[in-house]
Amino acid sequence: MSNEIQPQQFGKHPGHGKDGKFLPGNRGNPTTDRTHARQMQKFRHALFEEVTDDDVRALARTLGPKKIRINCVLPGFVKTERQVERWLTPELERFLLEGQCLKRFIEPEEVARLVVFLASEDGSACTNQLFVIDAGWT
Repeated sequence: MSNEIQPQQFGKHPGHGKDGKFLPGNRGNPTTDRTHARQMQKFRHALFEEVTDDDVRALARTLGPKKIRINCVLPGFVKTERQVERWLTPELERFLLEGQCLKRFIEPEEVARLVVFLASEDGSACTNQLFVIDAGWT
């Protein structure tokens, strides 16, 4: 048996709901866009609960003595080229911005800077944490 951490230890694959179905679904009409946003919120909430209770704490406590830090980054809707091309409609944009405290989209570089900080010496005291970067959605 390997001492390596296996992906199966982390619960369902990101992007899938509790029923195992892939969440993005059909795109192109306002009803589907609102449904997609609600599904994403439910998924993030479910993932947040699972990661909080089951994985981050256990892994941080287990691997901390080996100087391995465990953190989780939970981004909101990040405005990547792919997100814009595939999912973002005027209706979804309005829905997302209305639900966020900061009325702007999260840029990929912002998430990357957080991850770089956590991986750097400057973030060396950060472990057993969930970092939500969602412009105030949750």
